[in-house]
Amino acid sequence: MGVASAASISVRQQADAALLVQRLRICFWISLFSIGLFALGDLRLSRSALQALYLLKGAQVAIILAALRALGAPGRWGGGASIGVATAAAICLTTAAAGVLTGDAATTPLLLVLLTFTTATVLPWSAREQLITVAAAMLATMVNVHLVSGLPAAPGYPAVAVLVAFVTSVVVTRVIERHRRDQARVEDGLRDTQARLRRSERQLRGLLGSMQNGVVAWDMERRPLFANAAFERLTGYGLVDLRKRGPTGHVHPGNLAPLQEILDGASRGQQFSDIEFRILTKDGRVRWCSSSWSPLLDEEGRQIGIQTVAADTTARRQAEQQLDRFFELSADLLLVAGPDTRARRLNPAWERTFGYDRSEIIGKPYWHFIHPDDRPQAARELGRLRAGEPSIGFEARYRCKDGAYRRLLWSATYDHDEQLLYGAAHDITEREDAREGLRRSEQRWRALVENLQDVISVVDRHGRLVYSSPSVQRLIGRTAEEVERDTTAHAVHPEDAAHLRRVLGGLLETPGSTAVEYRLRHTDGSWRVVEATAKTLLTEDGGIDGIVFNTRDITERKRAEVELQQARDQALEASRLKSEFLANMSHEIRTPMNGVIGMVDLLRETELSTEQREYAEIARSSAHALLALLSDILDLSKIEAGKLEIEAVPFRLRDTVSEALKPLTLQAQQKGLELAYHVAGTVPHRVVGDPGRLRQIIVNLVGNAIKFTERGEVVVRIGLDGQTGLHCTVSDTGIGIPREKHVLIFDAFTQADGSTTRAYGGTGLGLAICTRLVALMGGRIWVESDVGQGATFHFTLRIPPDLADHAGDAPTARA
Repeated sequence: MGVASAASISVRQQADAALLVQRLRICFWISLFSIGLFALGDLRLSRSALQALYLLKGAQVAIILAALRALGAPGRWGGGASIGVATAAAICLTTAAAGVLTGDAATTPLLLVLLTFTTATVLPWSAREQLITVAAAMLATMVNVHLVSGLPAAPGYPAVAVLVAFVTSVVVTRVIERHRRDQARVEDGLRDTQARLRRSERQLRGLLGSMQNGVVAWDMERRPLFANAAFERLTGYGLVDLRKRGPTGHVHPGNLAPLQEILDGASRGQQFSDIEFRILTKDGRVRWCSSSWSPLLDEEGRQIGIQTVAADTTARRQAEQQLDRFFELSADLLLVAGPDTRARRLNPAWERTFGYDRSEIIGKPYWHFIHPDDRPQAARELGRLRAGEPSIGFEARYRCKDGAYRRLLWSATYDHDEQLLYGAAHDITEREDAREGLRRSEQRWRALVENLQDVISVVDRHGRLVYSSPSVQRLIGRTAEEVERDTTAHAVHPEDAAHLRRVLGGLLETPGSTAVEYRLRHTDGSWRVVEATAKTLLTEDGGIDGIVFNTRDITERKRAEVELQQARDQALEASRLKSEFLANMSHEIRTPMNGVIGMVDLLRETELSTEQREYAEIARSSAHALLALLSDILDLSKIEAGKLEIEAVPFRLRDTVSEALKPLTLQAQQKGLELAYHVAGTVPHRVVGDPGRLRQIIVNLVGNAIKFTERGEVVVRIGLDGQTGLHCTVSDTGIGIPREKHVLIFDAFTQADGSTTRAYGGTGLGLAICTRLVALMGGRIWVESDVGQGATFHFTLRIPPDLADHAGDAPTARA
């Protein structure tokens, strides 16, 4: 603080000195001008008087010019006050001498008053200089009066005039000085404020530069104001690149349309968070990021731009995809079930193992497929799990679609918070069959065992290890001979040893089999998690001869199960939050929108001018469009959440089709299009299904056809597809769809070309909803089209005829 104050004082002193020199220069130039004026008035004097007078005036001019030169020299600002005093005193004395030469005692005092006032005004920093100047002026005046008029050299009216000028100059000087010092304080405060702002800006930039998340700020014209280093690391684009590319230049084309809407909303002051989208980095890679968008405000709260914070979520996305792939590709059977053991999610291994389609298993209880003899044991194990046992392992036989049974080795855990059962089963049918074969043939038994990946071990009836298969070396790093010779090498984890002894003791007392998990120490010091199936060996007369163990290394599987469980927990939580959000969204958005539409309809019933009625129609049309969009979004979400139910009620098919097309006829006529439909005569008049959802599918497809067709026609055809199905087509003569987009367009928020969003509007939800509705009604949907050749959308539905109405109608067609 002391250094800063000293520096501030030094700067202020330099500014004061500069101001002093400026004022002295002005004063001296005024004096030169005054000397010139008096020189013109002295032309009336005699030649001899003029010579002496002009010598004095020349001396005055030389003194002033010397003073001006001295003030202009570098480093002389500090001595400006002394130069000013000396110059003023010299001018006063030479002026008094001039008055003596001209014999004029009247003009001299007036000139002295002017000099005194001016000199005192330009010397406001020291009373000493002011007093010296006044004293010189008074002395010169008294000498002048004495020599010219012969009066005694005593103070008189000239001295009083000089004194009055001095007092006046002091007052004026103090006023000027007070103003100058107030201004200096303001300037000092401004400089301090600017310095603090610069420090704050440096600190803020340093903070943003050290952040791991990318930060970008844009002005209202969407020009970049700032981009930190993390953003450049994420995208590869710096501030210079952003000036050329704009806010969306690095966004993946598939996310461009929704992100543009978010950008527009942020420009209007809205805030958005947890927005995930893909970017294309400068080197061409695709990365995922989660971002927030908010308005950038100035100190008065006015929006001056948009600020974005983005975090790289690529790794998380990849991890989720890897876990999903693991679930789908796992050779073991993976299961997620409710507390009632009804399956909710299965991997494809179930289809490969049992021959069922997954839809035939999901929703049915566990007991429906298990062998009756295995149900008591399975019930006991599941009871232990619900009672708080962290995990269980047991075997059970499952019935295949062809009636055969396969044996599964289960590992299961129960999430009490989510009330979900997570299970992983390994098909051990072939392994059990192999065990039976081993008892019949020692040679075949050894040949098979020595080539197994699992470790096969045999314990005699005294509990001594008498055999281990060679694969034990892969498991714990010891050869079979070493393990058999020194059983302590077969080190079981201390926490598992007691349980393993109990299992071993139980099998040696009572014949049977069981599965157990425990940990073994490898020679490298690591612990391997193994899954062992133990079975009692019996003699020919039924006595206990020992135990055979089939041990498998499940270390990696256990690690994967933990990761899979964590991923499932996260997915379930996300699903719960989504469901809550949709429930709130449906009520909070549809209700006010219906209110808006209702009030606009009431307004249309009142007396309105033509312009007002046009405005009301625009408001009504926009509100209906927005409500339709919201309905599409909520319908799609309900379908994805499995909460949309399909009705099965009798209805008149032709009436439903006609009602669906009726509101679209005006749209077609306005574009000069022909809208027609044809229902084959073989189609029943009454069918059983969901007329509302069928109407929704037709409206979506026909509406799209009208929107993308500029000339020609749109035709709807309905025929039979088998005994209990309908085959419907919607054909148009519009712009067509590229072949590579035939699958993509059925995804949510997707259109065949991003430019169609701008040219024709729409969100890309219609076909996604149609796809899911068709699937829920037991059918499928596809498209046949080429660019510029129109498009034909096909869909089939499982809609049986109404048995109460067997008669079909004649073919129905309408334009």
